[in-house]
Amino acid sequence: MVASTPHSARHWDHAYAQGASTRSWFQPEPTMSVRMLQAAGVSAGDSVLDVGGGASGALLARGSSDVTVLDILEQLRSELKEKDIGLAFARLSEPVRDLFKRSGFLERVGEANIHYGLHKAVAGQRGT
Repeated sequence: MVASTPHSARHWDHAYAQGASTRSWFQPEPTMSVRMLQAAGVSAGDSVLDVGGGASGALLARGSSDVTVLDILEQLRSELKEKDIGLAFARLSEPVRDLFKRSGFLERVGEANIHYGLHKAVAGQRGT
């Protein structure tokens, strides 16, 4: 058992390391979340930021093609950093940018790696 508060990164890293089915919030199918998306009029063509969605794939199975999962992004950022590979984002909507900021992800990625256009993001990673 890890001695930490529920809000610490160490606590959540430990919780995720135990496997999906051991978590109290685990659902094999996120029925309520999908129902809420349908009620909100979110279609398969809309962009979705799934916070804490893990690797469930439920939105992809629903037909969505533009899904970002914040907790997976952090894992990707860490792995790329270990390999000295850059990570940049382009065309973030204000709600996504705000969520990145509130979660601390924006600070870890760095403002310099957030771009308004795709060409600038690619050029920024190439150092041009």
